Amino acid sequence: VEQLGAALAGSHDRPVALFGYSLGALIAFEYARTLRRRGSAAPVRLLVAASEPPHKRANEPISHLPRADFLRAITQRYDGIPKPILDDPELLEYFLPALQADLRLLESYRYEAEEPLACPITAFGGTEDPRVHREQLDAWAALTSGSFRSRMFPGGHFFAGSQREAFV
Repeated sequence: VEQLGAALAGSHDRPVALFGYSLGALIAFEYARTLRRRGSAAPVRLLVAASEPPHKRANEPISHLPRADFLRAITQRYDGIPKPILDDPELLEYFLPALQADLRLLESYRYEAEEPLACPITAFGGTEDPRVHREQLDAWAALTSGSFRSRMFPGGHFFAGSQREAFV
């Protein structure tokens, strides 16, 4: 988040909305808090998708698991890895280290309580997501003093792909 802040420093000369999907939702949330700590303008909206709120996370670490166990755990927790990647051993070898690194980052995240954000939050989720249910999405409301909305779409953790038109 600090690197993101440094890379985007000076680029907020107009209103900005932040959007994050899954792990990206936590990054967008923490970036919004970083902006507040720096005295910068708050985002006009924080949009989060397919993510438990940071104060309600309960993850059993899986990034360290052996390959077969890791693939099984990913399938159970996040609807798995897209079939075209699983069917291509070379592509899978390329993809897995990045996925495991993302999960290590997610697993190392520790929420620290602060005042709620002032910006409105909108949370999106998939009705069949094995991990993020409506109750978790609605818990994002506690993290804003502004307005809150949530919306569910048909599909699992990666609902945005199958519901692209409706989601956008």
